[in-house]
Amino acid sequence: MKQALISIIIPTYNRAHLIGETLDSILSQTYSNWECIIVDDGSSDDIAGVLISYIERDSRFKFFRRADDKIKGASSCRNIGFELSQGEYIQYLDSDDIISANKLEAQLEVLLRESETTCAICKWGVFDKYPEESIVKESMPYYKNWVSIKDFFDVLGEYGLYVPIHSYLISRNMVVNAGKWNEDLCINDDGEFFTRLLLKTTKIVYVEKAMVFYRKNNENGLSSYNNQKLKKIKYSWKLIENHLKPIYIGEKIQYVLSAKKRIFEQTKEGFPFFFVLNFYFFREIIVHYYSKRIWQKIKNNYK
Repeated sequence: MKQALISIIIPTYNRAHLIGETLDSILSQTYSNWECIIVDDGSSDDIAGVLISYIERDSRFKFFRRADDKIKGASSCRNIGFELSQGEYIQYLDSDDIISANKLEAQLEVLLRESETTCAICKWGVFDKYPEESIVKESMPYYKNWVSIKDFFDVLGEYGLYVPIHSYLISRNMVVNAGKWNEDLCINDDGEFFTRLLLKTTKIVYVEKAMVFYRKNNENGLSSYNNQKLKKIKYSWKLIENHLKPIYIGEKIQYVLSAKKRIFEQTKEGFPFFFVLNFYFFREIIVHYYSKRIWQKIKNNYK
C-alpha cells in the first residue's frame, strides 16, 4: 500500500485532562505515516506540559498556539492546522475523542483504490468517561457506500442522524475545493463544513473495519443554548439550506427540516420570542406544531 502522509488536525481548549487518551489512540495506529498537528485556542490549563511530553516521545506530534490576531474558536484552529499540514489526506479529530487502532490504515487502504473525490466514513460509538464502555451505533442506515450524495442527505434527514467529524477520512484536495471552515460559527460548524465538502464528493465509502468513539459533552447540547447560540445555530442551518438548494430544486430538504424541528421542540419553551422573530425560517415547523394543537383541542371539545 502507498505510504501517503495523513495529517491529523486537532483543535484544543482546556483539555489537558482528556487529550492524553486522544493522543494515545493516535500512537496506537497500525498505520505509521502520519503527522498530528495540535492547535491550542488559548487554554488556561497545562495543555502545553502535556503536549511537550508527547512531542518528546514522538516527533510526529506538533504543537502550535493560535496567534492573537486570529479569530478564537475550533474552526479557526482547524484552518490554522490545515495550513500547517503537509498530508495528502486529512483526519479531523477533536481533543477528547478516540479513533480505533486500525482507523487510518483501513480507510486509507480503501481510498487509495478510489478517486480523490471519494471520502470514507466508518462505524462509531458514544461514551461518557471510558471508551471501553461505549455504546456502539451498530446499524445506522447510512452504513453503506453512496454514489448519490443527495440520497445520503435524505437518509440523514429522514432519521435525524449525523456523522461525527472523526468518522471521515478525506483527501487534501477535497478540503481545498470545499473551502475553509467558517470561523463565524461557534456551533454546528462541522455540519456546515461537511455539507460543503460532501457536495464536492462523488462517492462515500463505508469502511466497516474502522471505528471512532465520540465523547458526550453536555456543554454542547441544546439544553445549554442561549439567544446568541440560537442565532448561530439558525445561521448555520440557513447556510446549509442554501448550500443544498441547488440539488433540491423545488423539493423540501428533509435534512434541514428535521434539524429545524429538533431545535424548535427542544428550545421553544425557553425561547418563544426567538421563534417569533425567526418565524419565516421555522414556519413549516411552527405551523405544523400549532395546527396539531388546535386540531387536538377541537377533537377534545367534541368528545
